[in-house]
Amino acid sequence: MKRKNIIKSLIPERVYRMLYPYWERYKEEAFSRQKTTRAQIEGFLLEFPASHPMPSLMKCQPYRDAFIGALAKHVGGKYPHSTMIDIGANVGDTAALICGNCGNDLILIEASHYYFTFLERNALQFPNRVTLENAFLADGSPVNGRLCHWGGTAIFSEGDGECVCTKRLCEITNKDVRFIKSDTDGYDFKIFLDSISWLAVQHPVIVFEDYIRTSEEMQLANRLCAELHNADYNRFMVWDDSGLLILATSSLETLRYLHSYGLNVRRFKSTNAISNYDVACFHACDEDIFAKVLSYYASL
Repeated sequence: MKRKNIIKSLIPERVYRMLYPYWERYKEEAFSRQKTTRAQIEGFLLEFPASHPMPSLMKCQPYRDAFIGALAKHVGGKYPHSTMIDIGANVGDTAALICGNCGNDLILIEASHYYFTFLERNALQFPNRVTLENAFLADGSPVNGRLCHWGGTAIFSEGDGECVCTKRLCEITNKDVRFIKSDTDGYDFKIFLDSISWLAVQHPVIVFEDYIRTSEEMQLANRLCAELHNADYNRFMVWDDSGLLILATSSLETLRYLHSYGLNVRRFKSTNAISNYDVACFHACDEDIFAKVLSYYASL
């Protein structure tokens, strides 16, 4: 049983609700005081919080996030003067994969002030022209809540907390954007759905995390894939957490089955199951990039 549930079972509910904000504040303060460690990604020596799982995961999962580098290489080769956007850049680990494979300009966006300090320091190593934004992306509407940090991520918990202003993807830049990676633990669908018209004009290769916890999020995921398909995104690739390719498809029905699977993993608390995916979406004009990336994974 988790420590929080043990404490909750031992004290009255009213007392628990009163003490809970103080407990959460204590955890956040303890998290911010942790030591740091370093790890190499694409030749860049990056600084990480000590509790961040990425340095150890890279040792046992050599292909984790490798598709980010593969996509950046081929997008950058075709569109060398375009801009790439990393939403949920964290400490800069995926940015390092991009910079190690292309010379394109980068816009790195991170909502957490804590991770943003690491991102600022790590980005000094990147040879690419980099713009940093400490911003929360969604649909432009203000939201109430707070970022909860643990492990290597920060999840926004809506409800009690401060009012946070959000930015829209379509308003981030007026440059030619050809690649967008987004990993925001629950906001990817809203970010892209809000900017579908902009995506239809820019038609970048986009990557988002298929992180589904509720039936509402499953509906958003299905709607996003359908609207992308209507905007001439007709090829999709799906990877598991360890970076291994699961499938390449043009079928919306296949994606809907994957979304349903992701929800059921949480609904039935399945163990040893794939809890979320990374999905890359390719516009019809970039079927050549799709074919090149697929060829790379077919040779593994």
